[in-house]
Amino acid sequence: MSLRPFAAVLAASFVATACNGPFGPAPDPHQFFRSSTRTTCEDASVVRFANEPSATAEILKEIGVHPTGADNLIAKRAGADGVFGTPDDYVFTSVADIDAVPWIGKSSIDSLYGYAARTCDIVIDPEYACMERTVSEYLSAADTTEEDLKAIGVYSRAATEIVRKRNGPDGVPATLDDVRFNSLDDIDAVPQVGDQTLADLLAWGLSQCATQADVVFSPQPYEQSHLAEVAKRLDEARRSVDIAMYSMSDSGVKEAIVRAAGRGVKVRIVFDGASEDRKDPQGTTSAWFEDRGIEVRWINKIMHHKFAIVDGPRDHASQAGTGTLISGSGNWSNGAGTRFDENTLFIQGDARLNLMFQREFDGMWENGRPVVWNEAIENEPSVPVLESDVATAEGAGVVFTSANFEAYDSSRYGPTYRNLDGQSVVRDQLVQLIQQADQSIWIASGHLRSRQIFDALLEKKLRDPSIDIRVYLDGQEYISQWFHQQELDEHQACIEAAANDADFEDCANAGYYFGIALANAGIDVRYKYYAYRWDYTYADQMHHKYFVIDREIVATGSYNLSPNAEFDTFENVVMLHAGQYREVVSGFALNFETIWETNRANDMAMYDDLLAQVQAPTGDFPIVFTPMALTQGEVDYLKDAIYQACPDINSDAYRTNPAAHRWCDR
Repeated sequence: MSLRPFAAVLAASFVATACNGPFGPAPDPHQFFRSSTRTTCEDASVVRFANEPSATAEILKEIGVHPTGADNLIAKRAGADGVFGTPDDYVFTSVADIDAVPWIGKSSIDSLYGYAARTCDIVIDPEYACMERTVSEYLSAADTTEEDLKAIGVYSRAATEIVRKRNGPDGVPATLDDVRFNSLDDIDAVPQVGDQTLADLLAWGLSQCATQADVVFSPQPYEQSHLAEVAKRLDEARRSVDIAMYSMSDSGVKEAIVRAAGRGVKVRIVFDGASEDRKDPQGTTSAWFEDRGIEVRWINKIMHHKFAIVDGPRDHASQAGTGTLISGSGNWSNGAGTRFDENTLFIQGDARLNLMFQREFDGMWENGRPVVWNEAIENEPSVPVLESDVATAEGAGVVFTSANFEAYDSSRYGPTYRNLDGQSVVRDQLVQLIQQADQSIWIASGHLRSRQIFDALLEKKLRDPSIDIRVYLDGQEYISQWFHQQELDEHQACIEAAANDADFEDCANAGYYFGIALANAGIDVRYKYYAYRWDYTYADQMHHKYFVIDREIVATGSYNLSPNAEFDTFENVVMLHAGQYREVVSGFALNFETIWETNRANDMAMYDDLLAQVQAPTGDFPIVFTPMALTQGEVDYLKDAIYQACPDINSDAYRTNPAAHRWCDR
């Protein structure tokens, strides 16, 4: 929900005699108690507890569950093999599931509510739960000092007593006798802590729980890049960091990950490069992390995600409201930060996004395969994210290509993913966005090789010629009219040879270059063009993967517009609406308008200067040059001019070793 109506509740409940703290009006903690009517929070807590390893038969009996019912519940949860924690475990998804267990009746259900849902007793608003949790964790942290508490408005003597209580009998922080605050009641019991201190702490907690979102666009100087911000967020981690990363080579980020683990933060990594590293781990990135006590796993699909969850809901769904999600198009490499066009989101406090990304990570972790290197590392499990957790959370949306796959245990290879027939979840969602647009569709994508996306754009333009459709692609997506005709002929031959629906579907999912087809249809297409011949060694790539719809919705993530991304790769697309994320959505719109005009200033002066060098009768000229946003016709003309002036450019020497031929020598 929006914080605005909640802020009004806080203001209305503010005790008139209290002073405003540095974080605004202090809420009265006694205004948040509600009736005993069972709520979604209580239901979710009972279901979550029934699935947790801590819910043993002995514990269930101790809290009042019928002894036979407790044994039956544990047996059902353990599955056919009778062993909890194996693939055949049963997962309770509702209170009705639990109630269906033999000998679990009303009395047992009441006992479960009384125990598992006790944390919901004071909640009338999700933000309040977040505030209480945030305050409790902050005061329980060994590195929180009296000065820290005073800085957020806590009365001096109260700050002293809170730290004294937290440090335990030996008076030393971070020792075994430290006391953990689990609720406001625990804090309220500390001497010198009264209503005003609790109110000040809640006001500070509210400031921390508000959803905060920023986006960093590349390229930037390193100090202002997403890499520096990622390292900063990792250095702030207190409990856990889960990382799913396609490419990770930046030393600053890697060192921040190690520092987090060194502080006792639980770190797990699913790394695409590990699928290659595991063949000979010595000296690899995966071995480097494992040597430092951080487990690395890989999956049997391309793992193209670029996300991390910092202090998220790994251990409990209630942590979703304070966790930080890092996600976008940018890998954790120097090129992504300082050379390429990229975007990276930093979103704190979006419970729905944190839960859904946590569930995505947990699925890959549980169905991933380890890099066999440091076998002394203990497995870091997490508490499953239930559908009921996601259903009751508020926040933005996200779609994953993992919905197109299913996991199974291969007798030969272990955990394995395979495709589900007829599934194309992310592509379908993007087509729907195109269909729903009213005014504008702006796309910045490294690739456009999806026929279904192309068809949707073409149909939209035909139905509404006034709609503003603009597509900005990387230079590697450019093809000539001749090559385009070859692809058309190939597709026609595929259709003519098709004998059944599956064959036709294969034809439709062939990854052709559709930028030129859009341009030929009159849709505005530009390429970030920087070289006669594309090569990764010098490519200043346009690596974004985002849509801006009507300047109101942004869809962004790791997903390239291609069949490969949909059917062979783990990807994500986050959906942000301006109603909740107006500044971020505006930032994407401004970024698009900026890159759309890349070096087109002063009536294409840079383009004309390059052409003048190419068309001069003598002198060398660059065939790798400063990027410009060029139309199909502008690229056609430039490439033809370069070829006419430098016939050797299509020789074997130039083709096979483009990195060594950045200039035409004549």
